[in-house]
Amino acid sequence: MIHSIWHSFLLRNPLESYEEAIKVPLTTTSFEEEILIVVLNRLGFRKRTHSNYNIFLPCPLGTFSNYTLLTLEPSMEICIDCPPGGFYSDSLAFVSKGCKKCPNGSYVAYDKKPGKSVSDCKSCPHGTETDYFAGYRACPCLEGHYRTHLFEECRKCGEDGLVCHDEYASLKPGYWWEWRNDSYKRRYQDFIKNLNASLPALDENSVQYPYALPTPYRCQVLESCEGGLDSLCADGYEGPICAVCSSGYYKQFHSCKKCPSKSWIVGQLSLVAAILLMTFTLLTRKRKTKLGMDHGHNLIDTFLSKLKILIGFYQVTYGLLDVFSYISWPGSLKGVAKYSEVLQLNLLHIAPAHCLFPELRANAFGDLFVILSFTATATAASGVFYGIRKRIILQNKSLEDEEKLAKISEIKGVVYKNVFFVLYVTYLSTFSKTASVLQLACRKVCRDKNEKLCNEYLKADYSVKCQGSTYNHLLIVAYISTAYILTLPVASFIALWKHRRAISTTADGDVSDVGTELVEGLRFLFENYKPHTWYWELIEMSRRVVLTSGLILVGHESRSYIGLAWVVAGVYGIHFSWMKPIQDPFENRLMTTSLAVTVVNLGIGAVSKIPAENISDAVDKDMDALTMKILILGANTLVIGLLVVQYYVYVYQYLKEWRKNPRWSFSCCLALVLPLNDLQGEIRGMVGKNMLKAQLQTVMMGKPSISACAKESGAMSFNLSRGEVGRDDANTAEFHEVHLKKNKHQQCHQTIKCDLGTQTEVTMPS
Repeated sequence: MIHSIWHSFLLRNPLESYEEAIKVPLTTTSFEEEILIVVLNRLGFRKRTHSNYNIFLPCPLGTFSNYTLLTLEPSMEICIDCPPGGFYSDSLAFVSKGCKKCPNGSYVAYDKKPGKSVSDCKSCPHGTETDYFAGYRACPCLEGHYRTHLFEECRKCGEDGLVCHDEYASLKPGYWWEWRNDSYKRRYQDFIKNLNASLPALDENSVQYPYALPTPYRCQVLESCEGGLDSLCADGYEGPICAVCSSGYYKQFHSCKKCPSKSWIVGQLSLVAAILLMTFTLLTRKRKTKLGMDHGHNLIDTFLSKLKILIGFYQVTYGLLDVFSYISWPGSLKGVAKYSEVLQLNLLHIAPAHCLFPELRANAFGDLFVILSFTATATAASGVFYGIRKRIILQNKSLEDEEKLAKISEIKGVVYKNVFFVLYVTYLSTFSKTASVLQLACRKVCRDKNEKLCNEYLKADYSVKCQGSTYNHLLIVAYISTAYILTLPVASFIALWKHRRAISTTADGDVSDVGTELVEGLRFLFENYKPHTWYWELIEMSRRVVLTSGLILVGHESRSYIGLAWVVAGVYGIHFSWMKPIQDPFENRLMTTSLAVTVVNLGIGAVSKIPAENISDAVDKDMDALTMKILILGANTLVIGLLVVQYYVYVYQYLKEWRKNPRWSFSCCLALVLPLNDLQGEIRGMVGKNMLKAQLQTVMMGKPSISACAKESGAMSFNLSRGEVGRDDANTAEFHEVHLKKNKHQQCHQTIKCDLGTQTEVTMPS
């Protein structure tokens, strides 16, 4: 049989070059021929049948033969192509267990397979480890890198919400994404499985994930997103970027908290209702003991002037934590802001109604409707109250026409005061809720970086889509609210400016007919400011809006925006300290303190962005956390602490003097409740006939005092601010001595007259 084997050159290959082959005639199969075929196969020759003979061709370049008797099968391919990656073969009829290996850090590209020479081994692409053998890929990925194709570059993880493990990317905890559909996710899972296989499948579908990965989005609350391929939400969270609270949870600073018990909710609502009732009772109380020596302040107006500073500070504190919710604020500061939410009158947040009644669940537009309804209801109730009182007064036949007009004007002033106080207390909340539903406050969320299958959601409420007819119809309410929040400060400014102009242009300064009731209602806006800075409250309101709501419209998820807020707060604080627009020194200090604490809180926010793991091990972390908590609580309670300390100092001085001549009466007890030291001698309330006139026509006058009169009554003795003591002359001292002897056994609540150059009469009826 051997003599029938000869060499021939066949023109059979695609390169049209001659290739050496062995031709064997087809004869009756014998044992010798079978042995010959096995030997040729093991030498790296593959059999091809052609008419009357068999042709044995050597395995070409780029292949190898690993033929053994144990693997002999009729249909088995003797010559195996070298796989892409770190393999090549530059010999004909190359017999081995595998191809030759490329040098470390080089590979044969997938579209260049099989490698036929060492020159086909190219340097591995960017992001790969070039110190090792490539294997069945374009070199292993560097640590922290991933690939979506076995034979292409590796991309870096960690900068866009991805975390890398075993050369594939998954979603980092604290981030969220959404697959186009389940088939895309299954395809990626199959790719990962093949990527981690010791002998991966190398067909075109298996070596790659041909689609873009979903776009990761940073979650508003890092703990709400568990990450991973499935992008699961933590308990209590659901929806886009896990920003929607599940049933049985309510939102607080973008975090979802488990609903409290119904009894706790009812208790909170009752407490808020009691506070509101007390506030409105104070606002409508009309105790009008006249004290001409004062600027015309009355007790309620002075109370409101201090209350608005506290409200403004804690509203800004809450707003900053809400708008910069992506910062890991310390828990102690969150606690301060949580309780300050009462001053926002956010009833749905204080005691969420849907925790009581799940069907009452409200979205961002629902919150806007509630605050607008509350404002409208308060306004309407005040109007009804005015209408009823006016009708009663007009039907009172015992009153003269002038008395009726005077009482109606008085009631109108009280109604205006109530309405404007409610409007301005809820103004900041109304502004933020309106801004949060506008189109500028929407965020586009796409399935991948190609921006396909995108939806727009409200950043304040990801359950609301910023598209569709429903949203467009609801947007009309937002536009109406926008008109309201723009009109209120402008109308207030115009009214006060006209009144000031009328005062300056009237020869005798009498402006009793120029919007007196309206100005009376707006008195708390300019009550505590100097005459030339009567407009400052509107500037202060603009600061609050910029810090808490303005950033909603421009975005806020970066360090640049907290830096911007920090600069705004700092510049305003410097300007305020320079201008000192408030008349009362204590209120000036109170406001300056609140501005300083706001800057401190923003600094805390900037510091809180330093990861805890970056703190040196030499630092006692427990002590560091305790120190931070003490500083935060101390700074944020300093504002209200100033008022508390001042009141306790007054009470101590009052009781100390009262012990010298103890008397009991309602007026004396009321004096204990009201800090006369700060309220400029207002025991039962004071009313000025024209507050704005007094402010605009005078500069910082010396503070009038009733301390001497009160001392002469024998009921109490106390000192006011520096410079207000020692006004008594010899005549007053003599009068005091005579009066004490005459009224030794009388109570402290009688009428006292004293002449301290102010012609003041203090009336304290029993």
